[in-house]
Amino acid sequence: MLAISCNDTVSQMDSHGYADSLDMQHDTNKLKTVSIAPGEKFLWKTGLCLKATEASVFYIPGAIFPNNVKIGQILQSSDTNLGIEFISRPKVGDSTMPDFRVFLKKGVTLKINRNTEVIFTKDDNPGEKNRVFIIEEGELETDIHHK
Repeated sequence: MLAISCNDTVSQMDSHGYADSLDMQHDTNKLKTVSIAPGEKFLWKTGLCLKATEASVFYIPGAIFPNNVKIGQILQSSDTNLGIEFISRPKVGDSTMPDFRVFLKKGVTLKINRNTEVIFTKDDNPGEKNRVFIIEEGELETDIHHK
């Protein structure tokens, strides 16, 4: 089961616009956040834009890219040097894109213009905790059922 929660967010921002501390209490004047557990599937609804409050990595299926569609048409980021690592090399003659990981730095946004399941990947740290992301734009999928 997917473990996410929506909160009405950030109690303070530092001078760089990053979350200084997170307020888990309801306050309609605050930004909205989502907490994603490492290793869990997360349904990314078309147009959802999340901002990382810490360095984070998402595993994204290459199948979300139709033939001849550029990455920038589906993925948009505030980082012009967004780190992308393909999990495998494309096969010769294969028109499907391989799955890949996207590396977000603290304060970087990621918007996916396609409904898809992504995985917030676990770090090597065995005590890895949920990560909180600021919802910059879009809506969370409210009917999420994963096994």
